[in-house]
Amino acid sequence: MTIFKVPCNWDYHLLDSLDPSASPILFGTLASTIVGGGRPSAALPQPQLKEAENYIREAQAKGFRFNYLYNAPCLDSLEFTDTWRKKFLKDIDWLISMGILDVTVTIPYLIEVIKKHVPGMKITVSSYARINSLQRALFFEELGADDLTLDPVSMTRNFTILRAITEKLECKITLIANGFCLYQCPFAEYHCLLMGHNSQIDHPCNGYYEEYPFYHCTLKKLKNPIEIIKAAFIRPEDISEYERLGIAQFKLVDRTRPTDWILNSLKAYLNRSYSGDLLKIINFPHAFLTYLARKSGNGTYIGFPQVDNALLNGLADHFHSVNCAETDCRDCMICSVYADKAIFLPPETKHLTDMLKTYCTNLNFG
Repeated sequence: MTIFKVPCNWDYHLLDSLDPSASPILFGTLASTIVGGGRPSAALPQPQLKEAENYIREAQAKGFRFNYLYNAPCLDSLEFTDTWRKKFLKDIDWLISMGILDVTVTIPYLIEVIKKHVPGMKITVSSYARINSLQRALFFEELGADDLTLDPVSMTRNFTILRAITEKLECKITLIANGFCLYQCPFAEYHCLLMGHNSQIDHPCNGYYEEYPFYHCTLKKLKNPIEIIKAAFIRPEDISEYERLGIAQFKLVDRTRPTDWILNSLKAYLNRSYSGDLLKIINFPHAFLTYLARKSGNGTYIGFPQVDNALLNGLADHFHSVNCAETDCRDCMICSVYADKAIFLPPETKHLTDMLKTYCTNLNFG
């Protein structure tokens, strides 16, 4: 049975609307924690500790598994101090008190600490660990991981390595289905570090955060719409391509999204079909761009790209015979062909590109 991992936004309407028979796994964390997570604190709901505990228990009462996130990629070496480690183990004990035995982790050392403290804890390795080869996948499996979330910026369409991993490994494999990262994104590691530190309790940045990677990443996609097609998403219609390899777990993002958006995206993937603008169910930042545009005084001139999902039929077929990692896109042109026929870019999109250029310039030069 194929399982979908669903982002927890701490909304009870989400719990009431999910179908337990589909066995979804909820994943989430508090906005700020000792380890930190994969989203900036300011962008997330801010439940108090008791509110989160009540929500998790309600989710479990409804039959849902809850996966708690410890997925920041860097702890500034605090993890090797006795003081920090004792606090972390106390946090683990808090999870156990609520019956949580599933966590997502990025740092190998933390995997070892958790497995020693709670041998029965199920470990999912975060996409932030950048598992992008058979060798790296085997390393984490041998370390004790039960579930590997593969690197979306390089692995989503690399069927050669996906096949090798599923043939050689015993642990479960997860792919992010509706992500929207640039293919081979040069900002990915840096972005993860920024978000991880931002969401750590008592970090010197004190919650200050700038979306430098986001500005550049989104600007690149808007200026060159081929990057939209190249981005790290899996269409609902193409889930079967991965199921045939033996991949039966898919993660949906993002925890900053409202409930209706999450449910709409989940419905499309459960149905293996979606009609309309694909950017409405994958992680395109409509809301954040709207916020930035209004902040800059251009809120009435917003023009978002649109992608006709039906016109992307057949796209996935090409990646079985093309290794993108060793192919010059200028020689291949497959994504360009699909971009030309499936993407509509309204004239008002120029206001967004100009705005993002300004944000990039201000951050670069003040």
